[in-house]
Amino acid sequence: MADLVDYSTTANADWAGLARTLKAAGKVGIVRYAVSDKSPNGRGITAVEYQAMTDAGIDVGLYWEGHAAWMLDGYAAGVAAAQNAMSNIIGAGMPVRMPIYFAHDIDPETQHFAAIDDTLRGCASVVGWERCGVYGGWLLMDYMAGGGTIKWLAQTSAWEYGRGVHPSATIYQFAYNQYFYGTNCDLVRSLRAEWGQASSFVSSTPLPQVPGPGDVVTLPEGIDWDLVSKYFGTGDLYRPGKPAGKFKLHKGRPWAKAYLDRAIKEQVWPQVDAWHQYKDSPTATREIITFRNGWTLMRLNDRSPWKWV
Repeated sequence: MADLVDYSTTANADWAGLARTLKAAGKVGIVRYAVSDKSPNGRGITAVEYQAMTDAGIDVGLYWEGHAAWMLDGYAAGVAAAQNAMSNIIGAGMPVRMPIYFAHDIDPETQHFAAIDDTLRGCASVVGWERCGVYGGWLLMDYMAGGGTIKWLAQTSAWEYGRGVHPSATIYQFAYNQYFYGTNCDLVRSLRAEWGQASSFVSSTPLPQVPGPGDVVTLPEGIDWDLVSKYFGTGDLYRPGKPAGKFKLHKGRPWAKAYLDRAIKEQVWPQVDAWHQYKDSPTATREIITFRNGWTLMRLNDRSPWKWV
């Protein structure tokens, strides 16, 4: 077991100071939110916060929550939630294969379960069942454990009604309104060595280098450009201040060369998922291209090289 905290908003944006304080208090991890309203005024984790915690040796897990009863809203709500979570995970520079605890933040009742199942099917259609976790009260933990599909279970002591910790819980939220560096935190305990922390999903395999501007990638015999384009498919394009669009493989582009080079070497031809662009400053647009098998390409701005992450 390990001592963690979770928190929604923070007293300020001094993430390094908060990380040092948590470390000194014996906390080894935090559970944060993969949502779009960013701290310190909102709930969502940022790339700067994640890096500060990682640098201090504080691991990070993730919740996702809309309104408190959003998990009663069904399949489409689950799809939207998982898509938003993925966008924010990518934006924070966190591992794209880490799990997410989707939160049912009201007293669970048996009549809720059919709607929650439908919502989770929507979540899983985006991120896969292996990455779907659930946060909630004891009754929901018991229901999820009985189904056997959900591996990651975050139990809150709220709505426990004297039953104690569920034997299938992964983490347990048990105390509230505890202040660290001015930030109001909940105390959380991990009940397993693997509790969904980001460090467990960082690849230890050396990532391939991206071909240089003058490099030519030669397709193997029997594979032509039309076939490669079919493998690649069509991805969703998200640009700051513009409507969502679509994109396909563009011959000769550096990111296309990177895809081709890796696919040829590994003999895997994954389908593209999405291209997210984030305006970090007036002169810097961070770009991230994700693939359905977990590959992720990123560059910090239009002058920096693409790299696999």
